[in-house]
Amino acid sequence: MGANLAGGDIVIIATGVDRPSFFLFTIPEITRVEQLKGRRLGISRPGSSSDFAMRFLLQKHGLDPKRDVRLVPTGGTPKAPAAMQAGVIDGALVAPPVTSRARKLGFRELLDPQTLGFPFYSAALTARKSWLDRQPDVARRFMKAYVEAISVIHKEKPFTLRVIAKYSREREPEGMEESYQLLQNNLPRVPEPALDAIRMGLNILAETKPEVAAADPSRFIDTRFIQELKQSGYIDALYK
Repeated sequence: MGANLAGGDIVIIATGVDRPSFFLFTIPEITRVEQLKGRRLGISRPGSSSDFAMRFLLQKHGLDPKRDVRLVPTGGTPKAPAAMQAGVIDGALVAPPVTSRARKLGFRELLDPQTLGFPFYSAALTARKSWLDRQPDVARRFMKAYVEAISVIHKEKPFTLRVIAKYSREREPEGMEESYQLLQNNLPRVPEPALDAIRMGLNILAETKPEVAAADPSRFIDTRFIQELKQSGYIDALYK
């Protein structure tokens, strides 16, 4: 959305996981969200999905991300447990399979953002709208391959676990299983971008750029290809 607001013609054409994939872990002495006030909380970097998710969670619990806490870049969510061990931060949002490591190190799982039920795109698919207009056939073939890959994740667990292990370099079954369950529960079979998720993102951006609040959410998405595949029955056929 930042690129679009800066004048680029970047749009979201499909979602990935459509709920937060992060869990809030803290040092053991923190037992309630209210105790985060005055603490140092890790994000991967400013403007990242963990930054957006952290700000939203804090606001949901009555905390001001700018005044009540200090957000500390850690260089990536996998580095958060080590940063907590070193005393650099007091808590962080951690995604599977790193969640398994955080538990084994004795950190407290304080909050599961998925229980709040808000839409959140941490890794949506984007493209230049001008390219979509010039190359609709290529875009259409790509989207077919994408929704087919999603169907493989939902239908072929052993293969999906092998892929998770390869790219995350995770070897512990607990961490891989948690990653897989997150995909099963939060990766939609029809990955159509929703305006509600865009509105939420704009509200968070508006903290630092108030003018963003007036932006039209529809300018950030292009659902024509997903709509085509849905209405033609192509996606449904993948699950028969």
